[in-house]
Amino acid sequence: MARAALEPIGAHLDIIENRDYHQLLLLYQGRDSTEVPATVDPLLASARREGGVPLATVGYGIAAWHLARNEPGAAKVRLREVLESENWAAFGFIAAEAELFRMGERP
Repeated sequence: MARAALEPIGAHLDIIENRDYHQLLLLYQGRDSTEVPATVDPLLASARREGGVPLATVGYGIAAWHLARNEPGAAKVRLREVLESENWAAFGFIAAEAELFRMGERP
């Protein structure tokens, strides 16, 4: 079902807002904006440069991607990075706290 929901999403879409979410959807498909197999590295590097909300958004999205791939250790690293950003009002920050709590860790 999730695969079907992602099917119409592509790099060809003209995105004027929420580019981080678009990039995360491409990552979940296994593609990036240049239509090659996606890795988290360029997406994370860009979010780190921007900091703030983009880092919280992308960091949490990548953590969720790791969880979907049964990689809880990698997910925890990303979640902790989001919390270190101290952007407490961003959804990704709040979600990172909740996810760590669900995983039995203190945020």
